[in-house]
Amino acid sequence: MANIIQARSPFYLNQPVLSGSGITQVVFNLGIDINSSALPTLSDFSIVKNVPTTEDTSLVLDVSPFLREYFRYLPFTYGDTRVANNTYGGTVRFAYEIKDQDGALLSSGDYYVQDGYNYFKEGNNPNLPANGIYLSSNYYVVNKDYAFNIGVLNDGTYLGATIGGTVYNFTVEDNLTTKVKQMWVYLNSYADGEIVNVVFTPIVGDPVTIQLEVREECKYKPVNVMFLNKFGNYEIFSFFKANQKQVKTSSDSFNANLLSGGSYDSRLHQKQRYNVSALESITMNSGYLPESSNERIVQLLLSEHVYIVDVENNDFIPINITDSSKTLQTRVNDKVINHTVKAEYAFNKIQSV
Repeated sequence: MANIIQARSPFYLNQPVLSGSGITQVVFNLGIDINSSALPTLSDFSIVKNVPTTEDTSLVLDVSPFLREYFRYLPFTYGDTRVANNTYGGTVRFAYEIKDQDGALLSSGDYYVQDGYNYFKEGNNPNLPANGIYLSSNYYVVNKDYAFNIGVLNDGTYLGATIGGTVYNFTVEDNLTTKVKQMWVYLNSYADGEIVNVVFTPIVGDPVTIQLEVREECKYKPVNVMFLNKFGNYEIFSFFKANQKQVKTSSDSFNANLLSGGSYDSRLHQKQRYNVSALESITMNSGYLPESSNERIVQLLLSEHVYIVDVENNDFIPINITDSSKTLQTRVNDKVINHTVKAEYAFNKIQSV
């Protein structure tokens, strides 16, 4: 499986320096690319570190802050089931070399990079996900009136995916747009309650199945939210039940001087507002979901790139999740699990750009 860096967590280049080696400086040369299939030229960053001691030591550089500058965050949508390339700028290629003060090569390497993260208990930037499927569960409740997206690492592990007898083949190519495939499953042809099995066939080993339980909401208009999950891939979470929108305004004011010739016009504002602005927000309810949805809620709260999908207009509304804490529900304590999430539109109501 390809080496993948999750850039929201630290990733360290570690260069040991032995006593008596004569090395007084270590130079880290970094190359980063978002367009080419070739290895990047090592000309984007050059960081010099002095060896601080004559004893055995290691010089360490966290490269994640450099890598994150290169991502582009563009959501996407399709009107049918397909295998799509990773064209939204979510994968970066990174190469490095480490040299001493005389230019002698000490070590080198290259990686693909996603804007994901790992949890503390998972260790120091492991090569996630272990099975190459960019999801944290294998069972999802999905909206009949929209779609679900599954990111798949396209490094030759999987031959393709099968949905209802239709095979979607993966072609392995060594470039950025195809390194992660997007298995986009459009759901409007399935019945309420139907289970859609998306079966990924590996070259070696057992198939991996993602099950999608189709839900049709008849009373409310579901809100489909697309967010960048912990693997740096876009995932869709549908909120099926009632949602409420709010508008909050802010302004400054001053007391105007209305006197003119010893009188004033009573139609004028004595207390005058200015710099009036407004932010819209929304409260969304998921409806009853399995307990496994807790992990998705955690990743939604941790995501820095979240959108409401405007299906009718083929558009996206950027939002910021405003919940700073959330009680994770369980069947034992709560019997039924419904998630309420609050978000703020990520722009002013009055255009001010």
